Amino acid sequence: MIYEDEEALEDTGLDTPTTMRESRGGSVAIAMLAGAAIGAALALVLAPRTGRETRRVLRNRAADLRETAGAVIDDTTEDLSREVRRRGRQIRRKLGRMA
Repeated sequence: MIYEDEEALEDTGLDTPTTMRESRGGSVAIAMLAGAAIGAALALVLAPRTGRETRRVLRNRAADLRETAGAVIDDTTEDLSREVRRRGRQIRRKLGRMA
Protein backbone atom coordinates (compact mmCIF):
# COMPACT_ATOMS: atom_id res chain seq x y z
CA MET A 1 0.00 0.00 0.00
CA ILE A 2 1.34 3.45 -0.88
CA TYR A 3 -0.43 5.27 1.94
CA GLU A 4 0.24 4.43 5.56
CA ASP A 5 -3.05 5.75 6.88
CA GLU A 6 -6.59 6.26 5.64
CA GLU A 7 -6.47 10.05 6.18
CA ALA A 8 -3.68 10.41 3.65
CA LEU A 9 -5.74 8.43 1.14
CA GLU A 10 -8.79 10.61 1.74
CA ASP A 11 -6.72 13.78 1.32
CA THR A 12 -5.69 12.71 -2.18
CA GLY A 13 -9.26 12.21 -3.32
CA LEU A 14 -8.17 9.10 -5.21
CA ASP A 15 -10.94 6.96 -3.79
CA THR A 16 -13.81 9.27 -4.76
CA PRO A 17 -16.42 7.94 -7.21
CA THR A 18 -16.41 11.31 -9.01
CA THR A 19 -12.77 10.90 -10.02
CA MET A 20 -13.41 7.42 -11.38
CA ARG A 21 -16.55 8.59 -13.17
CA GLU A 22 -14.71 11.49 -14.80
CA SER A 23 -11.90 9.25 -16.04
CA ARG A 24 -14.42 6.82 -17.54
CA GLY A 25 -16.17 9.72 -19.28
CA GLY A 26 -13.09 10.47 -21.37
CA SER A 27 -12.78 6.82 -22.36
CA VAL A 28 -16.43 6.69 -23.37
CA ALA A 29 -16.04 9.82 -25.49
CA ILE A 30 -13.00 8.39 -27.27
CA ALA A 31 -14.85 5.11 -27.88
CA MET A 32 -17.80 7.04 -29.31
CA LEU A 33 -15.52 8.97 -31.67
CA ALA A 34 -13.84 5.75 -32.81
CA GLY A 35 -17.24 4.11 -33.31
CA ALA A 36 -18.45 7.07 -35.35
CA ALA A 37 -15.36 6.92 -37.57
CA ILE A 38 -15.70 3.16 -38.11
CA GLY A 39 -19.42 3.53 -38.83
CA ALA A 40 -18.75 6.28 -41.35
CA ALA A 41 -16.12 4.18 -43.10
CA LEU A 42 -18.44 1.16 -43.30
CA ALA A 43 -21.28 3.31 -44.60
CA LEU A 44 -19.05 4.64 -47.36
CA VAL A 45 -17.93 1.17 -48.37
CA LEU A 46 -21.40 -0.39 -48.30
CA ALA A 47 -23.48 2.44 -49.80
CA PRO A 48 -23.24 2.77 -53.59
CA ARG A 49 -22.61 6.40 -54.57
CA THR A 50 -20.85 8.30 -57.31
CA GLY A 51 -17.39 9.71 -56.62
CA ARG A 52 -18.76 13.24 -56.32
CA GLU A 53 -21.43 12.16 -53.81
CA THR A 54 -18.91 10.17 -51.82
CA ARG A 55 -16.54 13.16 -51.58
CA ARG A 56 -19.41 15.37 -50.43
CA VAL A 57 -20.40 12.85 -47.77
CA LEU A 58 -16.78 12.55 -46.66
CA ARG A 59 -16.46 16.34 -46.33
CA ASN A 60 -19.65 16.54 -44.28
CA ARG A 61 -18.70 13.64 -42.02
CA ALA A 62 -15.19 15.02 -41.51
CA ALA A 63 -16.67 18.38 -40.49
CA ASP A 64 -19.02 16.63 -38.06
CA LEU A 65 -16.17 14.60 -36.62
CA ARG A 66 -14.00 17.73 -36.18
CA GLU A 67 -16.87 19.43 -34.35
CA THR A 68 -17.44 16.43 -32.08
CA ALA A 69 -13.72 16.03 -31.38
CA GLY A 70 -13.46 19.74 -30.56
CA ALA A 71 -16.31 19.45 -28.07
CA VAL A 72 -14.72 16.40 -26.43
CA ILE A 73 -11.36 18.17 -26.18
CA ASP A 74 -13.01 21.26 -24.67
CA ASP A 75 -14.91 19.18 -22.11
CA THR A 76 -11.82 17.16 -21.21
CA THR A 77 -9.74 20.33 -20.83
CA GLU A 78 -12.35 21.83 -18.52
CA ASP A 79 -12.52 18.64 -16.45
CA LEU A 80 -8.74 18.45 -16.20
CA SER A 81 -8.45 22.11 -15.18
CA ARG A 82 -11.11 21.65 -12.52
CA GLU A 83 -9.34 18.56 -11.17
CA VAL A 84 -5.94 20.33 -11.08
CA ARG A 85 -7.48 23.24 -9.13
CA ARG A 86 -9.15 20.81 -6.71
CA ARG A 87 -5.94 18.85 -6.15
CA GLY A 88 -4.04 22.12 -5.64
CA ARG A 89 -6.48 23.13 -2.90
CA GLN A 90 -6.05 19.73 -1.25
CA ILE A 91 -2.27 20.05 -1.30
CA ARG A 92 -2.40 23.60 0.12
CA ARG A 93 -4.70 22.43 2.94
CA LYS A 94 -2.41 19.53 3.75
CA LEU A 95 0.67 21.76 3.73
CA GLY A 96 -1.16 24.22 5.98
CA ARG A 97 -1.84 21.43 8.47
CA MET A 98 1.80 20.36 8.38
CA ALA A 99 3.12 23.90 9.07
